[in-house]
Amino acid sequence: MKVMISLPMNGKTDDEIYTETKKITDKLNELHIEVVASNFKQDPPDTCQHPPLFYMAKSIDMISKVDAVFFHKDWRYGRGCRIEREICRVYGVKILDWNFAFEEEENIRYKNNTRLYSDNKEVATIEDDGSVIFRSPNSPSLNREAQMTQIKEKIKRFPEDVRKNLDNNHVPHID
Repeated sequence: MKVMISLPMNGKTDDEIYTETKKITDKLNELHIEVVASNFKQDPPDTCQHPPLFYMAKSIDMISKVDAVFFHKDWRYGRGCRIEREICRVYGVKILDWNFAFEEEENIRYKNNTRLYSDNKEVATIEDDGSVIFRSPNSPSLNREAQMTQIKEKIKRFPEDVRKNLDNNHVPHID
C-alpha cells in the first residue's frame, strides 16, 4: 500500500516538519506501508499568482497516485489538510486517521469559532466567549430530545473548558 502523509505545515519550521514526517513515516514503515514523499521542494514558477494553489495542485496529483492518505492528528488546523481530506472523501481515496498507527488518542485542540463536525455534519460551534452553539444533526428519524442526547454524547469528548459551559442548567441553542 502506498500512502501520502497530510500534515499541517503553516507556522512550522522545516525541522519540525521533518521530525513529525519522519515519526509518522517510521511508524507506517513498521506496519509495512510504503510512504510516498509529499514535501515539495520545487518553487512555484514566476508566473504563479497563488503559490498555495501551486502546492495544492501538486498534492492533489500525489493523492491520485496513492492508495490512501494518512492524516496527522492536527489535520483540522491546516487549510490544505482539510481540502485534501475532502478530496479523499469525495473521490473515495482511503483515509487513515492518526489512531490507525498511533495508540495515543488524538489531541484535539479547539480554538474559538471552531466548527465541530461528526459524520461530515456540523454539530456545534465554539464561540469567542466560550459558549457552544449546537446545530441539529438533521436526522429525520430522531425527535428533538433524541437529537439533543446524541449531540451531548459527542460533547463528552470535548476539553474541560468547553464542557463547563454545558452544565445541567444550560439549554443549548439548536438551529
